[in-house]
Amino acid sequence: DTASSYNNVGISYEELGDRKKGLEYKEKALKIFKEILGEKHADTASSYYNVGMSYWELGDRKKGLEYKEKALEIRREVLGEKNADTASSYNNVGISYEELGDRKKGLEYKEKALEIRKEILGEKNAATARLYHNVGNSYWELREVEKAIDYIKRALDIYMAVLGNEHPTTQKTLELLNLLELFQELQSSQCRKQTAFQRLFSKWKKLRK
Repeated sequence: DTASSYNNVGISYEELGDRKKGLEYKEKALKIFKEILGEKHADTASSYYNVGMSYWELGDRKKGLEYKEKALEIRREVLGEKNADTASSYNNVGISYEELGDRKKGLEYKEKALEIRKEILGEKNAATARLYHNVGNSYWELREVEKAIDYIKRALDIYMAVLGNEHPTTQKTLELLNLLELFQELQSSQCRKQTAFQRLFSKWKKLRK
């Protein structure tokens, strides 16, 4: 309870704009969790994640990632791979790697999160759809448009089945899919134009001789 109180006060300081003071309280909470519950406990893992987020928000992203990875390590050991919190940790670490510029590594972690989420919750679940969406966004960032479209389509299918066609999330996902397909069409058209130009240029070079 004392540890949770420290963490809550830390969150309050952060919400008031004092991130450094917030971090101090969150670190105190982590110290207490470690002393009382030990390193290998789910609550300790959550506390590591909270401290990691504070470092991240303060701009120390490398240290923030270290704490998030520690949280993932503990959750894997204590809760196992097939656990919702473990899946969330994989996703969070993946997002961090992407924001640090390592998009491929970020995608690996997100795909692992999706794999776990599917196994635990099944395909037809809004939380699973969110991870399909996240992975689709990652493929888009890597400019692998076909794969991005495939994952966003899967997310959309689930949202339509679970939330309904008129739900705001379903509508936003549909808009995103339409944009991706438009981009693919324009990309394909541009490619065809370039190919046609290259052929014409080649014929022109031959005619010059």
